[in-house]
Amino acid sequence: MTHLALAVVVMVLLPGRTFAFNLETRHMLEKQGQPGSYFGYSVAGHSQRVGGGGGGAGGRNGAGNATHWMLVGAPLGQNLQPGSNHSGALFRCPITLAQDDCTQVITDGHRTDDFDDDELLGDGESRLEPPGVDEIKNNQWLGVTIFVCAHRYIKINNPQSLAYSAAGPGSPGLYLGQGVCYVLNEDFSFGFAVEVCRGRSIEREHQQYAFCQSGTSGAVLPDGTALIGTPGAMTWKGTLFNVAIEGGFLSRDKFQYFAPHDNLHSPVPNYSYLGMAVTGGRFFGEYMAYAGGAPRAAQGNGEVVIFTNRKKRNPFDHVVSLRGEQFGSGFGSTLASADINGDGWAAVPATPQPIDNPWNSNRTKRLLSVLHTPHAHVSPSSPTPRSRKPRHSCGTDCREG
Repeated sequence: MTHLALAVVVMVLLPGRTFAFNLETRHMLEKQGQPGSYFGYSVAGHSQRVGGGGGGAGGRNGAGNATHWMLVGAPLGQNLQPGSNHSGALFRCPITLAQDDCTQVITDGHRTDDFDDDELLGDGESRLEPPGVDEIKNNQWLGVTIFVCAHRYIKINNPQSLAYSAAGPGSPGLYLGQGVCYVLNEDFSFGFAVEVCRGRSIEREHQQYAFCQSGTSGAVLPDGTALIGTPGAMTWKGTLFNVAIEGGFLSRDKFQYFAPHDNLHSPVPNYSYLGMAVTGGRFFGEYMAYAGGAPRAAQGNGEVVIFTNRKKRNPFDHVVSLRGEQFGSGFGSTLASADINGDGWAAVPATPQPIDNPWNSNRTKRLLSVLHTPHAHVSPSSPTPRSRKPRHSCGTDCREG
């Protein structure tokens, strides 16, 4: 019997007023981007080994042979790719006190439909190509996740075999809102693109994979794979994809693994948005497990669904679902994994949308509460109740206000 330790962090964000704290309040590190670019929509850290090729000068902290960067997404920023307009951008920022020393990472413009374009011009400068005639990158929201992904990337499909064209009669084809993610090397050079819905069935359009919006969420996992949230698949049931991103082209596993999302086996109904948030960790032991947020599942209460794939096959095995307790709370909109109690196993904090009234002091009880099911007996290979009542476990920072 395997033990399961899951935690759910419920954040009550007050409308019009937000409370937060910095770990270091005396020397705040602040980076600024262009107005209106949504600079800071997503943030992540990156350690680049010195001598690993490229990379330039970043902010070194003197600990080890590594250069440390802060990666920042700006989904409405102006990309360096020619012919694109506010398609989003990824920035790398050194760990310094300067506010304007972030530089844009080249993401788009390195590939064509047939191959990844590595042709170089003089002085090692890569040639950036404009978007193809069958692509729409304006407002694609590159940088919505630091994987880096653009969930609103559109591919135009040939309409000859389709009964319906989204743009009407005489249009160039069906507009496929499938999304795209880019894998970058450690030195920020372009690696390859990941389009988990490309080539899949689109005859029934939104009822299949025409509007996947893959990359709405994403997570790079310790086992060298990436988890990609795809909330638009199969009439917005949504699903998760797991793909290998480490290793060379010949050695890398190029198979795409996914959670069950057909009408018969999906753990959530239509319009659940499974994949709006994703995370992964070793929740049950030494093997990876995957968690996806479905904020509109469970009759609108929201749900976090956890899977495993120990046998590396499709689809994933559904282990357990944790349901929210309030209608419209958006439970599962944000996920992260962390070893909360120091036992070496990861847990899943899940953050809902605002649900409380800040002006009623009787109802505003706390900003943060931790719901914990300590060592619940759950076997990934046995049936599991879809909903369990968690126990409250609050420390000194969980006082009623």
